[in-house]
Amino acid sequence: MMDFLSQPPYLMKQIVMASPNGVLILQPVFKIDVGKLDLVLTDVNAIACQELSCPRKQVLGQPFHRYFPLLATQKTIERYWQVISTGKPIQFLLNELDPLSLVATAVSVSVSVIPLFPTLLVMYQLNRS
Repeated sequence: MMDFLSQPPYLMKQIVMASPNGVLILQPVFKIDVGKLDLVLTDVNAIACQELSCPRKQVLGQPFHRYFPLLATQKTIERYWQVISTGKPIQFLLNELDPLSLVATAVSVSVSVIPLFPTLLVMYQLNRS
């Protein structure tokens, strides 16, 4: 049986993008004007676009925190940098108030972050209560 990561990139991308969970591909970028590293969206799957209610083309190349504030808190950003620095994947659970909701709505999010140098693969599943 072949190792998943040894498959051609296009095959991996097709499999990942067909996920029933939200999938984001993030590229670390140094922003000279603000003097810090940022995470930019380089790809999203259909589930993520559906949750955003906007076309894929609109989010590509944009800062991650602009479209996914729940996944871009200071604590989660630190975890993403941990994956970048160690090269080791992580999984965690968020329990927060949904910043996109007009009423206080609790949301639980399962998040997996996998390094795919030079990018990060973020898979998430939202559970709104």
